[in-house]
Amino acid sequence: MARLYPFSNIYPMPKGRLLNKNISTYRYITLLLLMASNSAMYAYGFGIERLGGFSGGHFGNFPRSFYYARYLRGGGDWTWFMIGGYAILGFFLVLIVRYCLRMYFFYKRSAETTNKLEQICEVDSSWNKEEMESHASDLFFKIQKAWEKRDIEKVKSDLTPEFAELFQNMLNEMKAKEEINMLNHIQLEEVKIIGFEDYSDNNKDQFTAYMFGTIQDYTINEKTEEIIRNVNQVIEEFEDTYHFIRRNDKWLLEDIRNQVKLRDILLAPNYTENIN
Repeated sequence: MARLYPFSNIYPMPKGRLLNKNISTYRYITLLLLMASNSAMYAYGFGIERLGGFSGGHFGNFPRSFYYARYLRGGGDWTWFMIGGYAILGFFLVLIVRYCLRMYFFYKRSAETTNKLEQICEVDSSWNKEEMESHASDLFFKIQKAWEKRDIEKVKSDLTPEFAELFQNMLNEMKAKEEINMLNHIQLEEVKIIGFEDYSDNNKDQFTAYMFGTIQDYTINEKTEEIIRNVNQVIEEFEDTYHFIRRNDKWLLEDIRNQVKLRDILLAPNYTENIN
């Protein structure tokens, strides 16, 4: 239940992360693409056939593909097999396109936010992008420690009263269940401001920080020390957004969302009342 997963009661957690586990996203996509394209090429009659395979659907010296050999021995039509290969290829191409679009819009939005914050910072130093990202990063690690220790006191002053109450209630629930959420090997790889709202009334100011990284997150029973969640102690990727609001010239955390969609990135506001 790392990174305040219990907030999934409000924002449901997905079962998996962005092509997660402990394999890199890029290698995972590349592997699947190669597998799918290779299947399509085999089915169409080229690829390994250049090394002594089949041509035009006739079985020849083709020992390297059990599935094709098994199907073609009967002299059957391999059209459906070819269609299946291309369908798989098309499916993974769609995934890759979606991923590329997500990254494009993410970095585009981040660049737009940076440009506007640089202008606002000339008028109000509280909008310094580097300091905001540093504050979000520091609080992220404090939150993890507080969650694992089940002790809110060291971060309470950085939370809104409403959020602090919610946080404490969830810690109390863990204590009642005699559960401890162990958080290890935390790597916060990216922190970016993706949205903000700048008002004339500073106490309405808000910003959203995007977090990406990897973490080993598992839960144990306090008495028996038996692992009851993530038994294999898998290291997973995560994406979170931390939402801050300004109170008396201090940025307080008011929400954490563990489920980040492209829509959330695109609709994150970049708004200011103070600069035309």
